[in-house]
Amino acid sequence: MYQTVEGFLNVWQMESSLTQKLMNQLTDESLKQEIAPGYWSLGETAWHIVVVGGLIAKQTGLDFNSPSPESPIPALAKEIAEGYQQMSQGILAAVKKQWKDGDLLAESAIFGQPQANGATLSMLVSHEIHHRGQMSVLMHQAGVKVPGIYGPSKDDKDERK
Repeated sequence: MYQTVEGFLNVWQMESSLTQKLMNQLTDESLKQEIAPGYWSLGETAWHIVVVGGLIAKQTGLDFNSPSPESPIPALAKEIAEGYQQMSQGILAAVKKQWKDGDLLAESAIFGQPQANGATLSMLVSHEIHHRGQMSVLMHQAGVKVPGIYGPSKDDKDERK
């Protein structure tokens, strides 16, 4: 659970920039890649990060613009990447402007359950990291180069040869 706004902002800036790197690598063709029939495609997984990230953060009372969970999944990779940027930057600006450290201890109803805002922000970061891992596997399967996240990827190493 985050104890300070600054602590969250530092982590969110780093983690969202890493997710943006993945989003920016997507191609329109790669969005259809599934791990197996009937499972989420790469496009569905990427769009899930976008809309659920905004949904979770807004349940805490933060006010910012982001794509709606009811909005259809874009057919263009560029639009998913732009949606992610809008959501992630919206969260960053909203937390910075609207909250003080004490607001992280306040509770909000998250999917109907009371939870401290600092814990909700931790859940938001973990949710994104979880689905980012899924995206990287699907990107490999789709033949899309996967950029390094916490260090160089195999694709980064292959390019240096």
